[in-house]
Amino acid sequence: MSRPFRYDRLFLILGVLLALGFLSAQAVNRIEYYRFAAAKSTMPAELKNIPGVHPREVVLPISSVDSNWWIMHTEAMLRAGDWRVRTTERDNAPLGREVHWSSGLVWILAGLAWLIHIASGMGTEASVQQAALLAGPFMLMGFVLLFAWATARRWGGAVGGFIALALATLAPLDAFFCAGEADHHGMVTCFALGSVLAAMAAGAGRVALPGCGVAGGAVPERAAARKWMIASGLLGAAGLWVSAATVVPAFAGIALGAAVAAWRGRGLAEDTDTEAAPELWRWWGAAGAAGSVAFYLLEYAPSHFGWRLEVNHPLYALAWLGGAELLARLCRRVGGGVFASGARGWAVSGACVLAVLVLPAAVKLGGVALFAVQDNFLWNLHEGYILEFRS
Repeated sequence: MSRPFRYDRLFLILGVLLALGFLSAQAVNRIEYYRFAAAKSTMPAELKNIPGVHPREVVLPISSVDSNWWIMHTEAMLRAGDWRVRTTERDNAPLGREVHWSSGLVWILAGLAWLIHIASGMGTEASVQQAALLAGPFMLMGFVLLFAWATARRWGGAVGGFIALALATLAPLDAFFCAGEADHHGMVTCFALGSVLAAMAAGAGRVALPGCGVAGGAVPERAAARKWMIASGLLGAAGLWVSAATVVPAFAGIALGAAVAAWRGRGLAEDTDTEAAPELWRWWGAAGAAGSVAFYLLEYAPSHFGWRLEVNHPLYALAWLGGAELLARLCRRVGGGVFASGARGWAVSGACVLAVLVLPAAVKLGGVALFAVQDNFLWNLHEGYILEFRS
């Protein structure tokens, strides 16, 4: 017997192909424009004679100021033969400064530069500028494939195809991932989006009763919901690694959504084949905390541990773990259960509150030594010119 034709699979394939084709054509068009501009640009002769000054052969979009920093960090890493960037001499002369940004984007640029080196014979360091042109579109294509596949598994091929087209055509993502925009903002935005989508796929704290779950249903069965919650936590941890300032508000939004969903779900068990499962938020917190610590070790082990709290740090993992436990208890209480029972239950709740408060207390009490953004100059710079801080 022949298998029935799957229209949802056709929608998925069609959506993904259209999205990738659109992104490819847009990237080629922009790269050709930048190369045309670069061919007409020259460096004044008097600048070429200054030690340390060399022309860059690639013209980047006017918005990609940060991309130039990532290019310089990647080139410095390749010259040093290391695999992480911990210091730079490009500013704060003559002493330089420490670097605490995530190395993820540097690794992507270095990997693309190595592929360009293999294909063209150019030096790997010289290929970083070319890699910066390609990094944004390639990363967005990767996220399109990941989200299309994941949403198709959860809600069907039509939804997966729609997500692919939506990601490819959203103006903010185009600004973050356009050719030449080699920056971390698009990465952290997609990780935050993925964390939210995975929490939704998990049923946001509600599961189908055994044997009642259907593919593409509003809520999955408990085992599937647990996997989606773990995925949400891990994607959130990746976002925390890239930019804590950007992704922490997303965690607050997820928690608020969980509480609202628990309140709206009161009494549903009488009319549906579902039940509340607030303990799933513990899996979210545990996976996120474990992922946060793993990324911290990946970034700083074995010899660069410190107390820089403007970036990912184990205190974020501790706060996430405690906050997730409080969220599970709150959702249980909103759904008609108890927040805590007995002395042990209240002791655990109190410990979770302390776990959440340790991070802001350390930022407040540690001052510039632990949270550099508290420096007046840096705070004014962040508040006035960096978008993550202007919410």
